[in-house]
Amino acid sequence: MKHGGDRYRNEIKYDFSVNTNPFGIPNRVHAALADAISQAQYYPDPEHEKLTHALAKRYAVKPEQILCANGASELFTSIALTLQPKKALLTMPCFGGYERSLKAVSCEIVQYNLAEADGFCLTSAVLEQLTDDLDIIYLACPNNPNGSMLNPDLFLKIIEIAKKNQTMVVLDLCFFELMDPKCQQEWMDCHLRICNLVNHSNLMIVNAFTKTLALAGVRIGYGFVGDPELAERIRMSMPEWNNSIFAQAAGIAAVHEGAYVLQCASEITKWKANLRRSLSNLGAKVYDSDANFLLVKWPDEKQAAEMAERLLNEYGILIRNCDSFQGLSGAYWRIAIRQPKENALLLNALAEITNGRTHEKITFEQNIIEHVLPQDIESTSMATIRKELQMMNYQLDETLAPVILRCIHTSADFEYADTLCFSDNAVRIAQDLIRKGADIVTDTNMGLSGINKKELAKYGGCVHCFMAEESVAAEAKKRGLTRATVSMEHAATIDKPIIFAIGNAPTALVALRGLYEKGYRPAFIIGVPVGFVNVVASKEMIMETDIPYIVNRGRKGGSNVAAAICNALLYDMRNQ
Repeated sequence: MKHGGDRYRNEIKYDFSVNTNPFGIPNRVHAALADAISQAQYYPDPEHEKLTHALAKRYAVKPEQILCANGASELFTSIALTLQPKKALLTMPCFGGYERSLKAVSCEIVQYNLAEADGFCLTSAVLEQLTDDLDIIYLACPNNPNGSMLNPDLFLKIIEIAKKNQTMVVLDLCFFELMDPKCQQEWMDCHLRICNLVNHSNLMIVNAFTKTLALAGVRIGYGFVGDPELAERIRMSMPEWNNSIFAQAAGIAAVHEGAYVLQCASEITKWKANLRRSLSNLGAKVYDSDANFLLVKWPDEKQAAEMAERLLNEYGILIRNCDSFQGLSGAYWRIAIRQPKENALLLNALAEITNGRTHEKITFEQNIIEHVLPQDIESTSMATIRKELQMMNYQLDETLAPVILRCIHTSADFEYADTLCFSDNAVRIAQDLIRKGADIVTDTNMGLSGINKKELAKYGGCVHCFMAEESVAAEAKKRGLTRATVSMEHAATIDKPIIFAIGNAPTALVALRGLYEKGYRPAFIIGVPVGFVNVVASKEMIMETDIPYIVNRGRKGGSNVAAAICNALLYDMRNQ
């Protein structure tokens, strides 16, 4: 089976034949793969329990509706083996794996050829092909190899007709998260998130981290089936231990990379426009694409083959010849969007080969600066954060949203949507304390500077930081303690309710837990210290008590985040 180009039997410097994320594997996933080496001596979990629950939380579905597989290809094969369809509809050209899996069960394949005049996009004309003798239909959004988005309204019509005909629909979303974010939003606006799609009893969804996180060699596929019984039947058709220790570890980490992928998709969309324009200038016909790749057609098939050979032999550049796709010839190429420097190398090589009109070396274009009025920067940022969270399937609790949004705004880190933890009624309790004149004690002067003291003063409160006081430093040295510990003891003598905002020192949280056990009760704790030593454990210690809290689990945090949480509470009160 031909997948991209053959990199194992060719010397390749730049690979445009496979459509993986050009930004590569994110650091968190890379670290998870490295950490998994120590577990390689053990069998992987055959139930994929941690990965399944991580996916369930990420997409707001039930664990029993999730399938984990050795790449998307195993899912296509297992679906065919389980359902044993007699007759299937494929829209051509499409990914060859569909046909391969259907032929394995001797299924009759009805081919519906997409029209070049329509840019090989699926149109409403396909509805006439949805006969009641079809057992299964395969669709993709976006379609491979042309990259066109599946129109959401047309998709819903197909699902409706297929349901009446008792026809199963398999929806391939392997490239979805690398599509133009505007196209992703179009699906979101039609309530076509995964949590909505699983409500369709005749729909199965196939996805993978292969493309989105450049993990082709790790093989992490996953699927969603609304009917748990059907999901279990498909699961039973798969081999045991089909996800390695490495695949499961990487998958658990990958679930949290929605923000990374969305940012990548935004950049890829910009680069695609530049690449498309330059390819057109070199004489290629370039079809509209919503994906992270382009379908191009050269005027002459023989010339296209010669160009591809020269690219490989003279420049080490591998592209995807599309002659294996039904309805296409060797005149068609599928070109992945790579980093701008690599795109420029491809274009310059093509210009030299074709004696193209581009005589000056092509360089990658810089990002375009968006013009935003000063007074609109914060609101624009918050709107962007909300939009991106929505596209990552996060359902924000509006009570907690001001805190989560401001933490992300401060750090540009969407992981806070996952890791911020709130005790029951935390926001209301903290704001009630502020209204009653509570003071805030922080563990750094940065935190002291960052909290809006003018807003707090409206309610009679003030902000303290005792870390730099000479008496605190002297006592800490005398007793062999940290200044943070002594500062917390000093703050405990203040005769009014105190909100502790800890963004730097885990020893401050440890000290507060000790004071609590001796009978002192902090009114509220914001626990977001950052670092590697005792940070995680100190946060967990606070969440084990009955003290109201806002805590960020894990190593991340900081004084800026502590101040951001305080300000989020204050600004939300101002807007009420």
